[in-house]
Amino acid sequence: MTLPSPFEITFEQEGHTYTCKAGYEVQSVTTILDAVGLYPTFYCDPRYATFGTYGHRVVYLAISRKLNRQSIHPDFMPWMPGIDKFVADAKPKPTMMEVPMWHPLYRFAGTPDYVGEAWGEEWLLDWKFWEHEHKASVTAAEIQVTAYDEMVKYAEKSSPLRRKLGIVQFTRDGYRLRTVQAPRSRQWFAALTVYEAQQNGV
Repeated sequence: MTLPSPFEITFEQEGHTYTCKAGYEVQSVTTILDAVGLYPTFYCDPRYATFGTYGHRVVYLAISRKLNRQSIHPDFMPWMPGIDKFVADAKPKPTMMEVPMWHPLYRFAGTPDYVGEAWGEEWLLDWKFWEHEHKASVTAAEIQVTAYDEMVKYAEKSSPLRRKLGIVQFTRDGYRLRTVQAPRSRQWFAALTVYEAQQNGV
């Protein structure tokens, strides 16, 4: 049996839905974490979600050297020094940014923020715009990037790259890199198992 490509999927931002080429919906990593109670409640606040989406777009454009600074919303300007510092420090050379993908074997989807070189090493990075850091949000983010790494490794098949996983927390006065010291694969697959059990009425 030949499994589909992990890139044969489309993402609809408004409904936050992923649909594979075969036509059925695939649940996202964040939807699964939320369903099993591991996603912080403030993530679901529409204001936070809108701000985060905007922030991700600005980071993407800054790394791509396509950012028109005149178009940046005034409310977002306090975050720009941190983004500028990250780009200057990390000297990112992306292999992939903001590309929707899924895991055809385990059937979950997501959009890794960044895969590629940073600080001279290979990284998978996730952007966060937290005002305050909470233990629950850090745990959820570490599980999230671990799930994304599972998708990327599947895409790389027999020769996955050795990479670090990290969370870049942008703040009003800079940024903080949090390295995931131990990938949370057990927690992710446990969450996925619980979610599937919920969906099957177990």
